Amino acid sequence: MTEKARKRVVWLYDGDHLNHPFIRQAAESLVDVGYSVTILDRAITSGRTRYRHIALGQLVPHLNGVRLKKAERQEREQTHWPRSRVTVPDRLLVKALSAAKIIVPVQWRSRLNTSSFLSRILLHTIARRPAIIIATSPTVAAMGWLASEVLRSRFVYYPFELYGEQHVQVPRLWRRVELQILRRGVHALITQNEERARIYVQERGARVEPSIVHNYKRRQRVVRVGKLRTLLGLPDDVRIVLYEGSLSPGRWLEKLVESAPHLPDDTRLVFMGKKFSWWMQNVEPLLIAPEMARKILIVPEVSHSELLNYVADAEVGIIIYDDQVRNNYYCAPGKLSDYVLAGVPVVAPNFPTIAPIISHYAIGATFTSPEPVEIARAIIRVLSVPREAWQTALQRAQEDLVWETQAPGFLTAVGGE
Repeated sequence: MTEKARKRVVWLYDGDHLNHPFIRQAAESLVDVGYSVTILDRAITSGRTRYRHIALGQLVPHLNGVRLKKAERQEREQTHWPRSRVTVPDRLLVKALSAAKIIVPVQWRSRLNTSSFLSRILLHTIARRPAIIIATSPTVAAMGWLASEVLRSRFVYYPFELYGEQHVQVPRLWRRVELQILRRGVHALITQNEERARIYVQERGARVEPSIVHNYKRRQRVVRVGKLRTLLGLPDDVRIVLYEGSLSPGRWLEKLVESAPHLPDDTRLVFMGKKFSWWMQNVEPLLIAPEMARKILIVPEVSHSELLNYVADAEVGIIIYDDQVRNNYYCAPGKLSDYVLAGVPVVAPNFPTIAPIISHYAIGATFTSPEPVEIARAIIRVLSVPREAWQTALQRAQEDLVWETQAPGFLTAVGGE
């Protein structure tokens, strides 16, 4: 095998990886050391990246040869599908489905799309003949494992969630599939902390020792220029306590909202992120009360490229999850690195994978109970120390809690060197 062939990597993801900053920076690190990287994912359109991105999320246009029921044909005719290039693996799949003369009921469309997506993932992977296959969820990992057996490729499983340990319900089939992948299929396993590694080995029977690669962002210089404060129209003497991230369930956000009345009068609790229906149904009604409306402000999410310039305006950064599932309890939040890089001290729950880091670097405070008054007490402890006084500890953390300290371990796990 030539050196060029040994450096050929295909990364599989069941989602749009353009919204996943850790996949993007890891792929770029592979490119930096000479790997040829292709990411196959479920995006609708391919993005402009330093590696090749093949978006396989637009499935229906590639199934022109499949016989559809009348209602489905009418729906197709009334829907605008963006043009995308039909590749050789796609044409092979269409021919196979056409030859079978399949009639697809409307209610099966989702299943057909998923099956087609996974089939295309497999065909595209085999067609590219990678020496290394990386997969980031059990669904695509099953295809990656199969392709690695056909091609005799190195197979790396790099999940960012403890599958089956989340708030969302997942099919039992894929949980069983993941167990088989861990026990029989992987050549390397990457996870985010020691607690998750223990679960993979002791409970799920992984045949390899996991490599620990923390969810830290690249080192960068962040200047506090007042972007968030200007957006909110807040004067300099008003302090900002910021939560940045999805406004979705599983994060004790309602408890954080209820902590606002316990905060000092010169403090505003700011939520910055995408609203989900859970937030609008369960949290927004709480904001009607005058005390809440005065102290709580909501702003939309901003792009990853601009995020830290907004975060830097905060006096406190909040990390908050509930402890009902182990994916949360053994969390690996990218927000920690965001706040540290932006020079913002942190408040977080006293969970075993994050509280020791905050304590070791002395970069904030933790709370042991999700009661609003306890959350407020942790915030006030941080606010009681001038922001400038936190900077020495945060600068020390900025040397360690960054991607540059994690990239060597990631590259070793991928390359097997």
